[in-house]
Amino acid sequence: MDTDSNGDAAGGSPEREEKGTREISEQDQANTLPGMFEIGDYVRATYDDGVEAKIIGFGSHGDCQIRYVGCNNEQTVLLNELLPSWGRKGRRQQLVEAAEDQLRAKL
Repeated sequence: MDTDSNGDAAGGSPEREEKGTREISEQDQANTLPGMFEIGDYVRATYDDGVEAKIIGFGSHGDCQIRYVGCNNEQTVLLNELLPSWGRKGRRQQLVEAAEDQLRAKL
């Protein structure tokens, strides 16, 4: 089976990334100054062990607005506190965990 750089099956996967989004690799992050992110980039916020989020806007003080994957909560964070995304697998796992948490909350 062919896989892409994230180890996911290559080809016609029904779970496609949103158009215009990209992940920041650790090497790219090390060579990128804060402020080089774009709206739509996936990153990890330094909340607990790093929660996957998507940049949805920028502030004027070295900060940005992010939306957490799965729970859709939004928060303003400093750009220099962001980490590279764990990739598609990390986001999928976070979505599964968020759905399980929501089910437990309803019981």
